[in-house]
Amino acid sequence: MLLRVTQVPFNTELSDFFSQYSRVIAHGRNIVNVILVDFRGTDTLGEIAVVMIAGLAILALVRIRSVKPLADNKEER
Repeated sequence: MLLRVTQVPFNTELSDFFSQYSRVIAHGRNIVNVILVDFRGTDTLGEIAVVMIAGLAILALVRIRSVKPLADNKEER
């Protein structure tokens, strides 16, 4: 499969689009940053939201685990 894919000429449509419109549409000089921030901004925002939700869930689990029940605290006295 890899040999078959590499035998086909490289299609430069996407490369040409991003190099042509990165300054015009996004006003950026670094094409990689323009793709990540402007053209894929919604996707990147979704990925950040997933990571934040996972982090908040882990924080909630850690806090629940660290709280001792009241019955255990009374017996220690």
